Amino acid sequence: MFNHHKLHQFVILTLIFMTGIVATQAQQLADNAIHVRVPDSVAENQVLPMDIIANITTPSYGFSFEVEYNHTMLQPRMTENIIARLGDLFPEAQVIVNQSKQLTDTLSVIEIAYTQVAPKSAITGEGVLTSVHFDILQVGDTQVRVQDPKLAEIVDGIAQYIPVQLSDPTVYIDIEGIVVLPPPPPPGPSIVLIAAFSLITIALAGFIFLFYLSRRNRRNRSVAYGL
Repeated sequence: MFNHHKLHQFVILTLIFMTGIVATQAQQLADNAIHVRVPDSVAENQVLPMDIIANITTPSYGFSFEVEYNHTMLQPRMTENIIARLGDLFPEAQVIVNQSKQLTDTLSVIEIAYTQVAPKSAITGEGVLTSVHFDILQVGDTQVRVQDPKLAEIVDGIAQYIPVQLSDPTVYIDIEGIVVLPPPPPPGPSIVLIAAFSLITIALAGFIFLFYLSRRNRRNRSVAYGL
């Protein structure tokens, strides 16, 4: 006999277990911590998305950091003179600096800084600070490094930096040489169909010609016999 009580217990335990997993995942970022999120691998002809995620527990009015990358492998996309687009944590912040500059023959750095403008209030919570999208230039292994992260609070009218924990500042990316073929052209009439249609046309024309000859011969015979 089916035991509804045991089924009820199983459902409750399952929900508790899944809730515990979700809570554990949400608490992975420490207080006032920043984390870099990128895919482990990407194809050569794709775009590499990079999200800077933060868990801000001290009310903050702004943030800044740098992103170091190999410009022979990656090229940041720019939209309306902006490289790093705002995420959901500071949706109305004002840009202070948002530019890329070359450091060496292979390395460049993106300087990023945003701040809230009065009367906007300070921000707390967990979400995306900014997002940067890179175009892939060539196949190989490369890395992106976030450095010098800062959050800013205002104490007695004076801006002060908040100590920030940086989780995994360097991320490694495998750019694979995957070639995406263009879509095939729309299907057209095949050679077999064309040949079959030609044969049918020729046969039909021959049949009509023979029918015409037969009628003409019959008419000629009728005239000859006076019919």
